[in-house]
Amino acid sequence: SVVSKFQPFAQMTPRELDEVVMLYITVGRQGDIYEKVTKVAEGGGNGSPIIQFAHAKLAASMGKADVVSRYLNTHGRDTETAKLTQMFFIANDRRQSAIASQVAEFLYEREQSQTHREYLVSAYLRSGQYAKALPLVRDLHSTSRANEDSYLTTLMHLAKGNAENRNELNQYVSTQLANEEVPVERKLQLVFMMLNSGGKKEAIPYNDKYANASPA
Repeated sequence: SVVSKFQPFAQMTPRELDEVVMLYITVGRQGDIYEKVTKVAEGGGNGSPIIQFAHAKLAASMGKADVVSRYLNTHGRDTETAKLTQMFFIANDRRQSAIASQVAEFLYEREQSQTHREYLVSAYLRSGQYAKALPLVRDLHSTSRANEDSYLTTLMHLAKGNAENRNELNQYVSTQLANEEVPVERKLQLVFMMLNSGGKKEAIPYNDKYANASPA
């Protein structure tokens, strides 16, 4: 195996172990080394922040939320933002959305920057936590088309089972449909969003109007 090509994990320097962990995360072979890294982290590696972080990001890549939670509670405050950001992307890129949400929440609590807010929104949407995402995307929706789409997508999911969210979506879409600066193609997209969220009665008049309209 590839593991056998390395010296015993307990004999590696913290930097060497961290590099091996990243290699295995990159090639998707985390399970080959998890037990070995865990043994080092829980043994003599307890005194090394590098080893503890390597173990935590390995766990993050594998969906081991309890290990990540324990790391954040024990070492999170002393971990650099750049390293926590790396952990977020390791989890998020591998669709470990619950862990990505956990790390993003920690980052956002540390600093409520727009970047951290976007991390949090991404993780919430990927994990289907639309109710948590809504206040964040509501604040951002006017800043870009992508953020507006996130806002509308969130409302669509929530509107199917919640009249208040459905009304919010319909009101927002109606405002956009009345805006002459919004292109016809975009208005059609908005009408379909209204339809898909259960607002059939409200959408049909607009659908009839814009489905046959020619782009300006």
